[in-house]
Amino acid sequence: MLIDIKPSVEISGGPWFTDQELDTDFIEQLSSQCYRYIYSKSVNKLNPTAIYSASYLGYPTAVQVRKFIVDNKVSTVDLGIEDIKSLLDVLVYDGKVERILPMGIIAGITPGNNDVEYVYRAITAPANESPLTEVPCGNCPVFKLCSEDGDISPSTCTYYQKWLSY
Repeated sequence: MLIDIKPSVEISGGPWFTDQELDTDFIEQLSSQCYRYIYSKSVNKLNPTAIYSASYLGYPTAVQVRKFIVDNKVSTVDLGIEDIKSLLDVLVYDGKVERILPMGIIAGITPGNNDVEYVYRAITAPANESPLTEVPCGNCPVFKLCSEDGDISPSTCTYYQKWLSY
């Protein structure tokens, strides 16, 4: 009997498929846990708006993210380092984390070099972001001349009307 033989990832779909269906809930939960871990290592708990120096060595690698997943029993499925890297790629493509070269690595290394163990840093939204920062009046060159009863007014402004139509 061939009990000990595992089917190829190309046939089984790997850890991301359950009963030949893409397990999106599993992927989302794991991605969320990976992001939380990376965020906890990327943001200063005492001052979330503080920026770490370029020499900061606390950003996690894919190996450290995998260790977090295994140690905290986040998944009952045995995930390899390549599986974790594919999850981290999803977070990179979603704009939630960025993959960076660790400190001390020469900048001339070509992208995609598998010998380099990249570190991952969470991307956080700017603290001063507000819906009002997108109002066209903030960039208008004739803002000082604009008034409700003048020739230039919000009621006749084409930019303002376009912005309101979204």
